Amino acid sequence: MPTLSADRAINAAMNLSQFYPGVIEFAIVANGCSKDDVAKLRHTADQVPHLIHLVENEENLGYGMGANLGLNALWPEGWFDYFGVTNDDVLPAADCIAQLVTAFEELKALGKNPGVLGPVTNSIHGPQQISIGAYSSAPEMQRLAMEHLRRHHSEATESERLRGLFLLISPECLSAVGGFDPIFGLGNFEDDDHNLRCRLAGYTLWIVDGAFLHHDGSTSFKELK
Repeated sequence: MPTLSADRAINAAMNLSQFYPGVIEFAIVANGCSKDDVAKLRHTADQVPHLIHLVENEENLGYGMGANLGLNALWPEGWFDYFGVTNDDVLPAADCIAQLVTAFEELKALGKNPGVLGPVTNSIHGPQQISIGAYSSAPEMQRLAMEHLRRHHSEATESERLRGLFLLISPECLSAVGGFDPIFGLGNFEDDDHNLRCRLAGYTLWIVDGAFLHHDGSTSFKELK
């Protein structure tokens, strides 16, 4: 999870782990954070070392390189069923992560060779953007997302394109394809490139239609102007 804001990153990690019934860990990459934000992240990582690993980088290397630092920090542990990359300005519906993991298992059982899965969301470019209805609070979002899930439970749509907002990647695909190309700088198009390399390696990409993830939308880019 590459981040410029400690509060956003901590909230995202806590929210993403809150509803998932399995074991989950995060590598939060302090990607050019202020000294105050780094101090806050260090304190949180010390309090919950089973949940959060902190990777510090003084310079903002951009989304792709920041994500690579996080993946490299977790890869040596060697036991994860899946690896994920996420923005920090997100709030998951209660069943979002569980739906993604379940879809991965079912698609593998069907012989679809899934490499990367992504959720649906309120704010993104491309086919992952949907509307679940208007909401102005987290409880309202959760209610509407649950209604959406009931209509689209166990549905997944194959896609040529998944946005880097949130990507769930199999270890086999990550090993074969690697992370993001550093050529794209601060961000944009590194996910397109990764999508293409996954498909060229024989892996399929899927949108999990019932897995809703709220996205505030380009928060880091707005801060960077």
